[in-house]
Amino acid sequence: MVITPLQKISFLVLRLMSSLIFITAGLNHLFRTADATARLEKAPLGYLATWVAPAETLIILSGIGLLLGGLLLLAGFKTQLAALLLVGIMIPITMTIQVVRAEGTGPLFNNIALTGVLIFFMVNGAMYYGLDQVRQLRKHSLCWLPTSTAGIWPYWLEPDAAAWFLYNYSTRCSGGYHANLSKSAAKICSAHQPP
Repeated sequence: MVITPLQKISFLVLRLMSSLIFITAGLNHLFRTADATARLEKAPLGYLATWVAPAETLIILSGIGLLLGGLLLLAGFKTQLAALLLVGIMIPITMTIQVVRAEGTGPLFNNIALTGVLIFFMVNGAMYYGLDQVRQLRKHSLCWLPTSTAGIWPYWLEPDAAAWFLYNYSTRCSGGYHANLSKSAAKICSAHQPP
């Protein structure tokens, strides 16, 4: 199945929009701690969480986790780990506060939908336009870059363009460019020769 550029952008939009929800929630937990603490203490199932630690401590810790996970998700860095962290925070919040909320089931299903988005990113990672792809590209393509462009990679966001570039310059790894690379880069080259 060929993924179109519009589909790639849609994955990016999904990641960015969902990360903003977690960043906002994390900031609310950190800067409006009293409100969130009162909500947890008044929740009918709040005792399930407060036996572990005081409510205020739990709110601050969850705020830090939500903010960190949201920022990692936003950047597309360690996306699968960030999504796992956020799911680990979402489940207790949903179970203690949202399940029997007096306002209705809207917030509950909101959290269920967000958990579904997080499961998508746990399975697939950032997919496109994230720092995970940059790391992967640099890890596997250093030996195929001419020394004049090493570190100045113009196609770092577009995997298809990078693959085209690597395919067209793959023969240079054994030529003059290979000799100009550092010893560590040469080790990477010998380990990752193109097919």
